[in-house]
Amino acid sequence: MIMMKLNKKKTVKNVQFSKFIIKFSAALLFIAIGEENVLIKEVKRKVLPEVNDDFAKEVSEFEALEELKEDLRSKIGVAKEGQAQAKLQVDILDLITEGAEVEIPLVMIEERIDRMLNEFNFSLQNQGATIEKYLEAISSDLQTLRESFRAQASKNVKTELVLEAIARAEGIEVTDEELDEEIKRYAQNIKKDFVELKTILAERGELLVIRENILWQKTINWLTKRAKITVAKGEEVKEKSKKREKKVRAKE
Repeated sequence: MIMMKLNKKKTVKNVQFSKFIIKFSAALLFIAIGEENVLIKEVKRKVLPEVNDDFAKEVSEFEALEELKEDLRSKIGVAKEGQAQAKLQVDILDLITEGAEVEIPLVMIEERIDRMLNEFNFSLQNQGATIEKYLEAISSDLQTLRESFRAQASKNVKTELVLEAIARAEGIEVTDEELDEEIKRYAQNIKKDFVELKTILAERGELLVIRENILWQKTINWLTKRAKITVAKGEEVKEKSKKREKKVRAKE
């Protein structure tokens, strides 16, 4: 922040910056491009509107402020419930994979790393960047980036193998209708024709990946519905966290 007074000139550096917002990591680039003279001619103060029924009518479809507040409370409640459900599912997955003895073929981990790299590159391209520019920005190389994905790739593969075994044992399957519904949702999000998108995904061999993702989610939902949840006291939570940390350290 630069402190200045009204009608006083000051020379400041003009700095341009860009930021990569990436799924797995981030890089911040700063490029100084010279100096400029700045003169503050006018200072304005933002005046916030009074929060009342008129404000509610202007910013929403509601006639009264209390109706708007109630709607916001409801949406916040739904969001919190969704977050709690997501955390519960993650905790359940951690528990079932922790105790599972699974031998993971190296080729499966390498294939998963390849997939993660492709997804990462696609994310970069959507932002007008490339994986080469990203690596240059963080002063790294492709092999180092691959290795940074290895631990997560191994965990993902193990989790999916466990879920696959549970799905097979419990007869959980994905129907063609469920697959189409998922593609339709995706098509609506990216504003593409359903048939056209399904054809593209089929040509890329990605229909199987989508079907697998639906299967994993159905299996997770099945586990969540059958999970016995108990609320532990503060000291019990701390003790369980310590035990889990010791297990992780022992594995490392």
